[in-house]
Amino acid sequence: MDRLADLFDDPIVLVYRHNQDCFDWWKQAGGWDITYPNYQWFKDDETIKQQIVLQNQCIRNFVSRHRLYSLNDNIELQKTLGIKSMNYLRFTDVEVYCKIKNESENS
Repeated sequence: MDRLADLFDDPIVLVYRHNQDCFDWWKQAGGWDITYPNYQWFKDDETIKQQIVLQNQCIRNFVSRHRLYSLNDNIELQKTLGIKSMNYLRFTDVEVYCKIKNESENS
């Protein structure tokens, strides 16, 4: 993610779910029955839970290193990025962070 942040001036939006919430959502979305992408290399629930912990820690580290904006909901995200409202329900079960390059980063 650091490399992407360096390569592109476009905003980066990260949606973060806590470890158990992430696993529960994945199970609700189909879990092992999802055909694409293929999750078989995770082998079992315990291994995928460990990978969720590792990936979430990488997200948290990136957020901290780059001092990303923390946004309250998708409405605030739309306003921050200048996106016309799509009238979707507000999300409340995730944390959302946004990296926007400012002038000091471009110099």
